[in-house]
Amino acid sequence: MKNLFTLGLILFLGMSAFGQDSYYSFVDFQKTLPRPGDAMRRKEDTLRRQFEQKKLDWPARQMYIRSFKYDGE
Repeated sequence: MKNLFTLGLILFLGMSAFGQDSYYSFVDFQKTLPRPGDAMRRKEDTLRRQFEQKKLDWPARQMYIRSFKYDGE
């Protein structure tokens, strides 16, 4: 469940970079909500460091996310 949450957060952050003008207000709105705002505050620095370690641009311009789950989960 924790990994799924992290993937969701990565997707959320990646979406914000696809079109700064079109998604900027969406991201700002999401940051005002309790759960997404808290997740951003807790995880953004970690994600930024992981991107820097892999020499990737932050925020990502495009992102492909592939997720797997077991049957019944």
